[in-house]
Amino acid sequence: MLGKIFIISISILIVCIGSKAGEAKYEDLISLSKSSLDLSLPDDAGYFALRCSALSAAQFRVLGSDPQSRQVVKELHERFFTMSVRSYLEKDNKNEQALLNQLASKVLTYTNLYSDIIETTFQDSGEYFDGNPLIEEDTLACSSAAQQILDK
Repeated sequence: MLGKIFIISISILIVCIGSKAGEAKYEDLISLSKSSLDLSLPDDAGYFALRCSALSAAQFRVLGSDPQSRQVVKELHERFFTMSVRSYLEKDNKNEQALLNQLASKVLTYTNLYSDIIETTFQDSGEYFDGNPLIEEDTLACSSAAQQILDK
């Protein structure tokens, strides 16, 4: 299973670099810190990890000339995606492949959304990650979770 997750995770990063399609809208998103998620519940933990995976993939897009940072966000994207899959499989593991495809599609949608916000923020302020409350708050929430992941 981890092999499938890794392949899908890498595929998301590759597809994300050129894709701009998406269903979700910025206005529909609530920052992770304000979402009232209960991370002890598989659905909430899976959603949190999915959003962090997408944010990491979006950050990967704009870190073109910094190989060390790109490697860190790539690893975080993969680990958060794996955590998301495991959380959702805890609840229902009937069709693993369908779940992987569904989550990959959702990560791509959120990645594109985050990327659009990051690009707009850069155009407005000259900064990729500072200047938009959603990006700032989700980066803080995901960074806090990432510290726990990287310490393991």
